[in-house]
Amino acid sequence: VAIQAAIDATPRGGTVYLPPGVYRTSAQLVLPPRTTLRGSHAPHWPQYANDNPGVSSCIRALSGYAGTALVRILDKAGGGWAEDYMSAARIVNLTLDGGNFGSGVAGIYATGQCVDIGLTDVCINNMSGRGLRTDTLSTLQPKGWQLTRVAVQSCAGASFYHANTGGADFAVTDMSYDNCWSGASEDNGWHFDSALSVDLLGCRSEFNAGYGYYLAGNSRARFVDCDTDRNTKSGFYLECQGTGSRSILLSGCLANRDG
Repeated sequence: VAIQAAIDATPRGGTVYLPPGVYRTSAQLVLPPRTTLRGSHAPHWPQYANDNPGVSSCIRALSGYAGTALVRILDKAGGGWAEDYMSAARIVNLTLDGGNFGSGVAGIYATGQCVDIGLTDVCINNMSGRGLRTDTLSTLQPKGWQLTRVAVQSCAGASFYHANTGGADFAVTDMSYDNCWSGASEDNGWHFDSALSVDLLGCRSEFNAGYGYYLAGNSRARFVDCDTDRNTKSGFYLECQGTGSRSILLSGCLANRDG
């Protein structure tokens, strides 16, 4: 409640800063447009966070958590925003820990036309659902996201999951993943129902119960210097179907000990 009150009181273009510590929550946080939620530090591998006590900033679910996500990103209609778009929100240097509480709880869940969202040095851990989850709404999709050094580990669903239940042309468009990591999820590391102009650069997917990277639909995407290791299913699984042009580039990629 206190964190949401601070977010709501922050003027557009402002930053809510969480000093090092663990912040327990029983309700999801809703991030408005042009607002930054910033911590002090987030570990790339959360199992080593205890090596630096008092350094990391972590939002952790309380027992009995019943929200759909720790952080919710809503489009204009869903959030009732005055702006034309839900855009330019940022999350930086922050760990989201679900504690495996609830059912199907995501770390971050965005729906509809949420544009130009940036995640940098974010760690998502122990979610009872997906790590990062997006979905289309009323034929509109998230687009223009930039994810840099985002690590997702030990989630009950896919680490990065992009669905298209809203009937858009693509699940996501114009999205970039730079040096992101998926580990030990109970589903795929990355899952795209479809994608247009999506780049994965230097990403790693390992120890997942599904595929390392799963891409379907009428998609156009680039995988550059990405690798996999010891996923239960194939490292790269491309099931692209439908009409229209499809171009998938894999350059400098390595699949190791999968399947």
